[in-house]
Amino acid sequence: MDQTYDDLKRVLVKRGLASHNDVNDKVFYKEEQLHVVLVHEGSKSELAENIRKDLIKVSYGFDFKLTLNGKEKSIRYPLLADKIKEFNYKRIYKDAFLMATVITILYVCVMVILVSSVNKHPSQVTNISDKLLDVSALISSFVITYLTSKVLTVRQEKLNRVEKIKELSNKLTEFRRICHVVLESLQFWQPSEAQRAHGKHVATQITFNDLHYLNTYDERYDEIHGLMNYQTYGEIKPKFVLQIATLCKSKDIYIHNRLFLGMDFLANYIYSGKELVEWQFLQDNNMFWYVFENEWLVYENSFNFNISEHDKKRISKCAGRLDNLLANKDFTKELLVSASQIAENEIIPELTILVKKNEAKQSFMIKYLLICFSGIFVFGVLLQVILGLFLSSLIVSYIAIIAVTAIVIHILISLPAILKNEITFRPKYDYN
Repeated sequence: MDQTYDDLKRVLVKRGLASHNDVNDKVFYKEEQLHVVLVHEGSKSELAENIRKDLIKVSYGFDFKLTLNGKEKSIRYPLLADKIKEFNYKRIYKDAFLMATVITILYVCVMVILVSSVNKHPSQVTNISDKLLDVSALISSFVITYLTSKVLTVRQEKLNRVEKIKELSNKLTEFRRICHVVLESLQFWQPSEAQRAHGKHVATQITFNDLHYLNTYDERYDEIHGLMNYQTYGEIKPKFVLQIATLCKSKDIYIHNRLFLGMDFLANYIYSGKELVEWQFLQDNNMFWYVFENEWLVYENSFNFNISEHDKKRISKCAGRLDNLLANKDFTKELLVSASQIAENEIIPELTILVKKNEAKQSFMIKYLLICFSGIFVFGVLLQVILGLFLSSLIVSYIAIIAVTAIVIHILISLPAILKNEITFRPKYDYN
């Protein structure tokens, strides 16, 4: 809710509904619920909808009371309509899927009416039903077996990737530990640690992503530049500290000792795709390389590599676990650049690809076909056997024929659009 509070204030200022000075008077908590009080001469419903649309762009969910000219209105997201609109299969095959469902329902209704009024050839119906049982059993069992094996294969592939993901995750943790030691070493930052302290303070409020993608969030431009305070501390070192601190953060909280609660802490911790996205800035904005290699002549007097032996040993151990080529290396700028480039070019890209593959959901087409052919097997085989014990064979035959043909009709109408969707929107696992 705190995030919604901040987002609301930015929206009101952006739309001219409040100034920076009085926005806190208009957005407040009352009885643990968020409230907004505005006076507006224009269309109230249009204003509420515009505020809602603005918030949807930056928020995952919100619920608050908007008071316009004394009249209260609830603004909430997501509503049921939002969930329906955003349902996964709406993009390409929604229309075909719904059409297939409607046609199938109409077909079932028509067939039920017909069979209830026409019953002239029961022997033919039973004969068709028997053949349907044989065909349904053969086809559905084959398809279900194939699809089940496909699902199990995908699951096994995910399990096989886990060990590689663990290995790369452990290496990423070692790089983050190196960043942690560098950031916390008082001797490393010279001649004064004011810039480092300022950068750490900023890191409690924003991440390097907020700075790196600032053009995307223009409404925060003044806020972020005010936090960085380049006029006082310069531009590069606070940026550098912010990048290192962002890499050290865990769940958006910078905790000094979280990465060093014993060397086994975070062992085999598997990073999520959401966490990795927060660190992808390293690929095209590696401040280690920029400061210690590209602009080293400018900043060589700003860092002291003669830090404590304890910190040197910790960095050396972490670097050795990060890559065998860095084992037993002295603590130098070259070591930091090499470690950052391994994380930038090898660990984060490869780990991102593997994690995205493991987090990808099962194909809708496979789940759809598995459900449909399971239905064919149930209605075409099992129900004929089970219901045949209680109902007349003619009624059971009608139920089987109508149900199986209805499912087949649904498949024939939906499948082309579903296949098109699978081909066009197949999830891509490229790093970019």
